[in-house]
Amino acid sequence: MDSKQFISTIKTHTEVSPDYFLLSMELPSEVKRPKPGQFFMIKVGRNNDPLLRRPLSIHRLISADTVQILYRVRGKGTRVLSKRVLGERLDILGPLGKGFEIPSQINEAILVAGGVGIAPLFPLAEELKRAGKSIKLFIGGKNREDILCEDDFRSLGLEIYISTEDGSYGKGGLVTDILEDYIQTPDSRLQTQMYACGPKLMLKVVSEIARFYSLPCYVSLEERMACGIGACLGCAVKTRVQSSELRVKGKNSRLRTPDSRLYRLVCKDGPVFNAEEIDWDG
Repeated sequence: MDSKQFISTIKTHTEVSPDYFLLSMELPSEVKRPKPGQFFMIKVGRNNDPLLRRPLSIHRLISADTVQILYRVRGKGTRVLSKRVLGERLDILGPLGKGFEIPSQINEAILVAGGVGIAPLFPLAEELKRAGKSIKLFIGGKNREDILCEDDFRSLGLEIYISTEDGSYGKGGLVTDILEDYIQTPDSRLQTQMYACGPKLMLKVVSEIARFYSLPCYVSLEERMACGIGACLGCAVKTRVQSSELRVKGKNSRLRTPDSRLYRLVCKDGPVFNAEEIDWDG
């Protein structure tokens, strides 16, 4: 395992929007450089309450020795973390999981984010930019306060499309609506790949759009985790495969079972998956 347990000191910790926090911390030289889409398991409290670590996406590598985490306060663990201050030390395990891949043959990437799902997409956008890909970013949220990091992405020169459900910023409605409006008028010269992170329902619709328009799509899933390394099996998700092979007892043959199902672990096999793999109704 390439991950490492280490102690990091908080450099900055700021509330950037109501209940959204940006935390910068030291990245020791002996820790492997994280890839876009990977995450850390962070012990959020000063003691053992809460006992379990919390999984948080890596948002940005500021420098060789500084990494940022963007997170939303959703429960006790993230509420405790939000009270940690400059100079305090955090016990961290990571980087963990499998991140995003950038195929050399694509020349356009479409990024879709819902709320704090924007967090792992910034380092991906940086990598795509360095690889010379054209990038379109679609950001959605319930209201203006859910639209994060817009200026950071604009500094990369991305085309950005924004929607809010209440119409308080950008176009009113769902981000999947403006996504499909764009995809309905594709540039046939482009080989496009989609990447998405956000609420499960949004990811399901993005996956359906990608399938309808025959576009490859990769999604970063959010699941509750206890260990982050595949030991507890707490973050299993149902996937679908076109066929599997089972050995027939007493014979040297295999029985093919179409539309079989299996479970994979978000922490170890993901959090990034091909959208076609996921059984969204499972």
